[in-house]
Amino acid sequence: MTHPAPSARSGNVHSWKQIGGPEYNSILAAGIAVAIISEWANNHVGYFNAAAGKRDAEYSLHRGQQRNQSQGSAIYAAVDFDAEPAHMTRITAFFKAFAQEIRAAGYKVGCYGSGYTNGKLKAAGLIDYEMIACSPGFLGSKDAVRTSNYDVWQVFGFCDQNYMGLSVDWDTFNPLRKGDWGQILPSKKAGK
Repeated sequence: MTHPAPSARSGNVHSWKQIGGPEYNSILAAGIAVAIISEWANNHVGYFNAAAGKRDAEYSLHRGQQRNQSQGSAIYAAVDFDAEPAHMTRITAFFKAFAQEIRAAGYKVGCYGSGYTNGKLKAAGLIDYEMIACSPGFLGSKDAVRTSNYDVWQVFGFCDQNYMGLSVDWDTFNPLRKGDWGQILPSKKAGK
């Protein structure tokens, strides 16, 4: 069985990374699966608390409804810095609130972050999917890739690459997890 190539997009209301309906539909029409990542100022520990988790989830659900994102797919939240054990209390509070809102609406939860952060959140039952960020120096990331403890991995050394005039990060899914990373799948064409 072949799997569509992954495409992950993130961003907030003020970000060029935010995916809109026409782009979302064009990517799916091209046969490319999509992952949605919520990322505002998720690049420092001070951002993380329960109120931010709830706010990010509510906004992500609003955007998901606008683009008709299918229930059962995942909405990821980013932890886009090298989180340490001392940071996990704040990050966990964020993800408890984020996961509660996302799951109550019928979606699954993912984390875009380090191998360490993903492992802790997965063990706590707060995420369903793990996406390893493109920073091999982040705590636990190399080990997570080496031991196949991830669902999607931004391939180290292949981020911020120029492809047809666009800056892209090359992602790959973990074949040992049967290609399930909470992606939104392109619809199948009749007869294919």
